[in-house]
Order: sequence, then structure tokens, then C-alpha cells
Amino acid sequence: MAWKKLHDVGPLFRTLRFRLASTFLILLTAVLGVVGVVGTQTLHTILENQSEQTLHEQLSALKGWIRFEDGDPIWFMDPADSEAVAEVSRLQTVYVVANDEGHIRYVSSDPGMKDLYDRKTILSEMAQIERTNEPIIKTIISKDKIPYQVLSSISVDADHDKKWYFAEGRSLAGDELILRRFRRNFFIFLPIALVVCALVSWYSAGAGLRGLQSVEKAAQNITGSNLGLQIPKRGANDELDRLIDSFNQMSGRLQESFEQIRRFSTDVSHELRTPLTAIQGQLEVADRKSTRLN
Repeated sequence: MAWKKLHDVGPLFRTLRFRLASTFLILLTAVLGVVGVVGTQTLHTILENQSEQTLHEQLSALKGWIRFEDGDPIWFMDPADSEAVAEVSRLQTVYVVANDEGHIRYVSSDPGMKDLYDRKTILSEMAQIERTNEPIIKTIISKDKIPYQVLSSISVDADHDKKWYFAEGRSLAGDELILRRFRRNFFIFLPIALVVCALVSWYSAGAGLRGLQSVEKAAQNITGSNLGLQIPKRGANDELDRLIDSFNQMSGRLQESFEQIRRFSTDVSHELRTPLTAIQGQLEVADRKSTRLN
């Protein structure tokens, strides 16, 4: 039973309508796949650039709130200023201030961020910053598996000719949440779009092939009495209209040819009628004479 159903469906897969619709659907799937990959990568790049820009701004703000007095960095803000306190608290979420020997002066209170204030790492980064004259950006993972992007650079206490290590970080959990939502929405949208496009492509292919179906029906209806059958054109002046026009011209030529054959047959029968009648008369006379002799 299943084989019979499969056999009945088989011819559908060989139809021009199915091939046109499936080709369009395959191309659309490939395009949407590329759009999804490129869109995800583009969004990731945008979020990464925005994160780096935010970190540069936060690191500059961190350095702006700290001043050096007697060779020691201190927070320079008015405790009565609620906006200043709020901004400093935000900057203190993930940060480090250390001297040129790697000893910590200020650090965020999160105990899960030990990688942030490792002394060997601080000294290594300070050496690299001095060598390249470029800040260092890195990603660390806290104990609760949250990624943080950290930007580090050096600030100089000119009065005491002393270098200080500054690092400022921000959580990437929000950026990853945006990426996950984008992927989720895309994978929800993809099958819906494919189903809708499959229906539209099937309908469009059928509508585009109606001209061929009219030619097929006309060819099936042609008999000796209506050889000049004409199919009305759709007025689109496309390939199907040109096919219909060619079919109509062929029908006209066929009708004209058969009319010529019919006229020729009529003329021949008319021309042969008199001599055949005379021969028939002579045969009858001869037959009567032979009868009398006998």
C-alpha cells in the first residue's frame, strides 16, 4: 500500500511545476542560511566594537576619578554627589589599580575574579603595554561562568615618575543574550519563511504554467473539424505568450494546408467524375451487347 502511494506521488516530483518551485525554495534556503550566518557574525562584530568602545570610555572615566597625591592614587569625588557616587560604583564593578610592582591598590570586590588581579599577569601586561604602547583587551571567565571583557593600560604619576596599572571590565552576558535571542528568533523565523515561500512558489509556478496548460488542452482538443483552433494570448508579451502565438500560427498553417488538401480532393473528384461516368456507360453498353450475343 505504501509503495502504491509512493508510486502515485512519483510523477509529481517530475513535473515542471515541482522543479521550478523546489529550485526556488532551495535557492531561498541557501540565501537565508547565508543571511543568518553573516547576520550573526555582523551582530557579533558590532557588539564587540561597541563593547570595546564602552570599555575605552569607562577606563578613561576611571582614570579621571583617580588622582595621585604623594605618589598614591586616591578617589577624587564628592560623597554627597549621588550621580558621582553612582558612576564610581558602576566603574568599580570590575576594575583593578596596581603599581609597577604588581601590588594591588584598588580592586573589585568580586572574589570570583581572581584572574583579574593576578600579579604575574599584571606585570606581563605592563611590560607588553610599554613595549607596544597599546592597551590590552582580553576576556576572562568568572567562577559563575560569566564572561568579562577587560581593557588594561598604564597611567603615569608624573610627579613621582611612577607607572600605575589600570584595568576596567564589563560583563558580556548581555551581549551573549542578544546573540542567543537573534539566533533563536532566526531559527523560529526560518521554517515559517520556508513554508510560506514554498506555498507562494508552488502557486506562482502553477500560475506561470497556466499558459502551457492551455496549449496542452488546445492540442488535445484539435480534431479534423477545428484545426485552426486559436488560444487567446494573456497580453504579458512573455515567453508563454510567444509560445501561444507560435502555436496559433501553427494551427493556422495546419488549417490552411488541410483546406488546400480538401480543395484538391474536391477538384480531383470533380475532374474524374465525367470520364468515369463515360467509362461506366461504355462498360454497360458492352455488357448488354455481350448478353445479346449469348
